[in-house]
Amino acid sequence: MDKIELKDKKILYELDRNSRQTLSRIGKNVRLPKSVVAYRMKKLEETGIIKNFYTVINFYKLGYINLAIYVNYQYYTPAIEKEIINYFVDSKYSWWVANIQGRYDLVVLFLVKDLNDFFSFWRKTLMKYKFNFQDCSIAFFTKTYSYPHSFLLDDYKRDNREKMEIVDGGKKVDIDNKDLQILHLIDLNSRIPLTEIAKKLNSSATMINYRIKKLIKIGVIQGFRTNIDFSKFDLQQ
Repeated sequence: MDKIELKDKKILYELDRNSRQTLSRIGKNVRLPKSVVAYRMKKLEETGIIKNFYTVINFYKLGYINLAIYVNYQYYTPAIEKEIINYFVDSKYSWWVANIQGRYDLVVLFLVKDLNDFFSFWRKTLMKYKFNFQDCSIAFFTKTYSYPHSFLLDDYKRDNREKMEIVDGGKKVDIDNKDLQILHLIDLNSRIPLTEIAKKLNSSATMINYRIKKLIKIGVIQGFRTNIDFSKFDLQQ
């Protein structure tokens, strides 16, 4: 594909720092008119460089445990591999599934509230695919750091590099059903307007804005990021 211009990279960096920023704020930060930012963002979405905008949620605060399963295959065909992947994708516990190259062939991330339920599911999984799993490992996440993609720029300063920190074992917070509905709406669409959220939830934009700020203050919302297709940059993850 054509080389991605520096102006677009700067816009992507700003969106990855905070995807709920206004067009005016992004324009000010990258020194471009609001209309130009809007045009370039639209092109970035149309070409698939921007996949979507999402919200970083600290599920530990909601009582969830984050864990991963690493799997090595044996005695499998492409059809069996596809079946295994679909099996995990369809699981109510999984939120991320990836084929990888290296020590393991497959990584699946899970969010669970009850470990007994999860291990019951895992025992059934091992029974189902015991001939196709050579070995497996389970890891529990206790702390996660999330950095903006500074490699989009050539002149970033390491000392200014921000991070979002998600720590397991912290105090669980109580939120109501309205907050959960808001999280559901902004989870994979962090740029959804307040007015649209308000309309869907029969509320006011002022109240929705208040609740989002509260969720940020109590640590449930850690930030707003952008899902970028780095294959468009000839990069691999």
